[in-house]
Formats: sequence, C-alpha cells, structure tokens
Amino acid sequence: MPFDKGNKIGNRFTSDKQPPRDRVGRKRNTFKDCMKKVFNKTIPNGMSEEDCERWEQFLIGAKKSELESMAKNPDAPIYALNLATAIVADMKNGRTNTVDAIYQRHYGKAKKLDLTTNGKDMQVQAIQVEVIDSRDQIEKSEEDDDEE
Repeated sequence: MPFDKGNKIGNRFTSDKQPPRDRVGRKRNTFKDCMKKVFNKTIPNGMSEEDCERWEQFLIGAKKSELESMAKNPDAPIYALNLATAIVADMKNGRTNTVDAIYQRHYGKAKKLDLTTNGKDMQVQAIQVEVIDSRDQIEKSEEDDDEE
C-alpha cells in the first residue's frame, strides 16, 4: 500500500516504542570479534595505500640479496612478503611479470603511438633503378631528364 498523507496504519515509533537495540545503527563488525576470539588480539588498522606504494617502490629498487632476505622474513607484512617472493621467483625463471605489473600500477600501461602516419597505412613508393654501361648512355639519360 503506497503511503498517503495522513496514513495512520502501521507501526509508528515513539519515545516509548523503539526497535530492539540489536537492530539500531551500524551492524557490528564480526571480523573484529572473530579475531579477538581466535587470536586473542585486536586488529591493527592495516596498511594504507601509501604504505603499499612505498613497499612496492622499495621492492622494485631492492637488491637481489635484500629481496631474498625479505622473502624469508616471517615478520614482514604479508603484502611485502608476497611481492618479494613473487619477484624472486620471477628472477629465477627469467620473467618480469611481477615487476611489470607493479610498474603498470604506478605509471599506467604503455600506449602505442604512431608518430609517422597518424594511423594510416604507409605507402611505399617504388624506386626505379637504371643501369648504365657507358659514358654515351650517361649523356643520353641526362638529355632525357632535361627534356622532361
């Protein structure tokens, strides 16, 4: 039934009649409750976007020995640990996938630019080559060129 002006049918909340307390406001964060029960500690706020960017920049510029020690460090943040492990695995296999992905995340994907033809097909002009055997033929071809 659509709401009509002056409609008195249905539940009306008053100072005495309020919804149950568990239904009021923002829902409780069950993740925090589970962390407290399972690990008996509160959750840190996590890494900010700036922290992630700093880790990425550090790991891209790190030496191989630094990356390998970071990949073996159990106390490192999982984000940095994961990136370091992926970069080390890529290095062993001769790939650059992880570094490329981080680079593209920071600077964007490289665009292909066509600076020569503005997207049109190139037209190759044919070159005519004339083989001359003697001096007489050279003079004759010069005369032909002058007439044109």
